[in-house]
Amino acid sequence: MNQMRDHIADDMWERYQASPWYKST
Repeated sequence: MNQMRDHIADDMWERYQASPWYKST
């Protein structure tokens, strides 16, 4: 379960960094 949570967090983090409002900061 811990590994799955970390995997989801990594996916969300990648999407967070890929979002335009993150790059525009």
